[in-house]
Amino acid sequence: MTIARYALRTTAFAAAFLLVSWAASGPVEVLSSIAVAALWIVAQARAGLRRFDVIALGTTAMVVAVLQGTGMLMALVTAIAVILPAVVFAELLDRWVPGWWQGRADRFRKQDAVLGRIISSAMLAAVTAVVLRGVIDPSGFDLSGTAVALARDGASILILTVAVRAIRQARRPRRPVLSVVR
Repeated sequence: MTIARYALRTTAFAAAFLLVSWAASGPVEVLSSIAVAALWIVAQARAGLRRFDVIALGTTAMVVAVLQGTGMLMALVTAIAVILPAVVFAELLDRWVPGWWQGRADRFRKQDAVLGRIISSAMLAAVTAVVLRGVIDPSGFDLSGTAVALARDGASILILTVAVRAIRQARRPRRPVLSVVR
């Protein structure tokens, strides 16, 4: 991947993160900004520049927080609360299902085991996000709100990641099937 293409993809992810964060500040939050952050870190892994993605994501999250009226220190804390679940998801996905995002070795894996590992990765990232929110604002903790946030974050990470990968795989040219020549 060229530097120009990497910068363009990073800009597109930052714009998507800003858009989802802006939409989430409304009355109903359907898609979590953490899902976009997780997709950002997973999709850009191919470039091998994860540390730059984390810096770009942190900067974008801080900009969003400052635009919503928080101070700089709270913006930094908010950025950490966005970055950590995204990195947890990406690292778990890389360890439990290596090469899944690129479509490697799909035919040699059991699909139900792969889906279980992806669900586990998404839910552990959602638990990380909920725990960080509880640490940041312990006064806002209630059981029903936490359960809704956990389900929303886990489902949005899972659905967004699997859907984007399915679209990528559908656009990829298929290899011809080997046949026996007589």
